[in-house]
Amino acid sequence: MKNINKQLAEINITLKLGNKNLVKFGDELFKIAKSTNQGFNNVAQAAMEFSKQGLGVKETVRRTRDALILTRISGLNTKESIKQLTNIINSFKKLNTTKIINKLSAVDAKFAVSTKDLANAVARVGNSAQDVKVNFDKLLGLIAIVQEKTGRGGKITGNAIKTMLIRLQRPEILTNLRRMGISIYDPDNNPRPVIDILIDLAKVYSTLTEQNKMVVGAGIGGIYQINTFRAILLDLNDPNGIYYRSLKTIENARDEAGKISQGINSTLKKIKKHKK
Repeated sequence: MKNINKQLAEINITLKLGNKNLVKFGDELFKIAKSTNQGFNNVAQAAMEFSKQGLGVKETVRRTRDALILTRISGLNTKESIKQLTNIINSFKKLNTTKIINKLSAVDAKFAVSTKDLANAVARVGNSAQDVKVNFDKLLGLIAIVQEKTGRGGKITGNAIKTMLIRLQRPEILTNLRRMGISIYDPDNNPRPVIDILIDLAKVYSTLTEQNKMVVGAGIGGIYQINTFRAILLDLNDPNGIYYRSLKTIENARDEAGKISQGINSTLKKIKKHKK
């Protein structure tokens, strides 16, 4: 009990709660520990990290709960879950952590890509995606393509997509695309989202000469990612491909992460009951 009170006191240095509200906050942490089958020390450490980010009590509790759920269902440790959720939320500020873990879990359930790989990939490429107007859902769709086609792991996938998004901003690449009849700017002369440019490129890719395919592939994908780039284009040109199916899955995501965690609880109860 002494250790618990000490941890709550340390967290309260940032939150500055009165005794009554601190007790309520502690109760919330105990609920998280129980529902995620985690030790209180682990939960308190997560709450400490999030409280240092200048969050209010409600958001600190939310992110702590979501980080512990992510830890439980993904294979990430708590420290990694905190880091990845923080990186993602910093890149996609309109999202909250509950929506993030539900979308990750929904894609995991339907496609050959794990929640861990999705989280690692998004954390690597999130800022670059935002720079070229690729939102969270569409980025998950791209990651799902690459992971299903290559299975190389989230960090490598994230770096591969990041390379392509950065290369797609190069003036010489944009000039080549314009020569192919692909619009780079919208009617108001603003840069179009890169995913829209890629979709247009996918539509005409099969009509290009082999030389032009190589020029475009090497220019955007680079020597090491050219096959990955081609896999993305082929999928984007398929209405029933991974990208479009994943977008529907993500759009319909509701409480996937929570249900998975509850399912784990049910399984553990059955195992304990069986042992008795």
